[in-house]
Amino acid sequence: MSENGRRCFIVVSEGWDQGLWFDGPSNGPKWRTPDKAHGDLDGKPISWWGDATKEAVGVPLAQPIVMTGHQPTMHHPGILVKYIALAEQMRAKQAVGVELVIDHHVGPAGVVPIPKVVEGDDVVGDGLIRHYLPLLSLDSTVPLCWQSAQQPKPLDTADCLATEGVANGLQLMHELLGNHLDATDAAGQLAMMTSKLRSPWVKPVQVVRASNLLNTPIGRRLVALMYENPRSCVEAYNKAVQAWPDSKMRLLKVDASQIELPLWKRDQSGQRIAVKIPITGESIPELDALLPRALVITAISRIALADLFIHGQSGAIYDKVMEQWMNQWLGIRPAGAVAISCTLTLPGLSVFRDKSNRGLDRLISLGHRLWHDPQRLDLQDQGPSKHKKNFLDMIQESPWKSTQRQQKYIELHDFLADQRQIYASRLQATERLSRDALASRLETDLPAARDWPFIFYPDEALDSLVARVESALGEEGAVVGRTTRSSLR
Repeated sequence: MSENGRRCFIVVSEGWDQGLWFDGPSNGPKWRTPDKAHGDLDGKPISWWGDATKEAVGVPLAQPIVMTGHQPTMHHPGILVKYIALAEQMRAKQAVGVELVIDHHVGPAGVVPIPKVVEGDDVVGDGLIRHYLPLLSLDSTVPLCWQSAQQPKPLDTADCLATEGVANGLQLMHELLGNHLDATDAAGQLAMMTSKLRSPWVKPVQVVRASNLLNTPIGRRLVALMYENPRSCVEAYNKAVQAWPDSKMRLLKVDASQIELPLWKRDQSGQRIAVKIPITGESIPELDALLPRALVITAISRIALADLFIHGQSGAIYDKVMEQWMNQWLGIRPAGAVAISCTLTLPGLSVFRDKSNRGLDRLISLGHRLWHDPQRLDLQDQGPSKHKKNFLDMIQESPWKSTQRQQKYIELHDFLADQRQIYASRLQATERLSRDALASRLETDLPAARDWPFIFYPDEALDSLVARVESALGEEGAVVGRTTRSSLR
């Protein structure tokens, strides 16, 4: 469905009989209170483990708990809508909202995808590219919770950003990162920035860090069971993965000498690696040395913390694996979950659709041409530079296969090597631009992309998203009286 360039849709995982629908059929499933987790462990009901775990992380025992979560990266509207639904449930059901921050995320973080305009000419037209702008200098191979908060990199105000909203949103992200230099780590810095950005539409909620989950009563017991009988744990895990091939999850490795557990640990070089123990067993290490992997995170959350967990698209698929794993391994059924996502296209980009591809093709070849003639960076015309043309003329005038011709060819490449040193920084910038253009050209319709940071969108687009969630849940009014974006500074 489309409304002024904005589309919303809902994802409900097969087998989940409760769901939150946007634009769904009038007789489709509606949000309802799901079943709580049930089963027992060590002769104690799951409710006992839940109370002990909630107490350990400081979550109230007397109220319903609704959770959602994500990595502390730059959230797009499809992620924001999970938090909007969380806030609506808090308001409508008097529930406690909890955000699960995946603080041991490994991968790009502190990097913002931005729609950037590269000026063309009357024939080619302007080119729209996806440019990845690093605001923080983080190591993508190391968990965020093992890296320090840091001063954001200076913004390049000369960048030609696609819309005023992009420029304003980028400036706001930069300012908020600078306001949270006192965070305990980079994960906290990014999570606090994102929480503040959400605040006009979603009130701040209690935070639980994924890296702390193993140090809870249920977390400690699950780890102990993994080490006591790793084969039982891993066989149930792998059967569940095989039962849900759409999850595209990898099987845990088992060979003649060792078994891989669904846990991470820190190696001597500071990298996050999989935990593998001997078939014969191994004593449990200090829990501070271990980190939970994805299914362990959601298992603990839905067994001992949440009464309802709100997933996005990917979580709606892989968490079915977790449900089957917990049921087969321990006979436990986790609490209910729903899945919600949306697609919002960024206003103002459609004007680049017609001519953008020709502009991108020019940019893709630009890096190659300048590498072979760096002095063209200082020229306005499209021909070769004067020095390169002189070398080409001398080569052309030399006899075919002669020593003189070969020598001039060598001199040309020596000259180009020197020029590449002189123009190094500008050539690198051009090469990055060409790579961005190539990646953007491969996207079938960049103006229709759904994954720009939500803070780039106008207030009315996000207000409308909140209203649609309220309507879908049968409640209205949360948008009225919200704070304004200007209050974020």
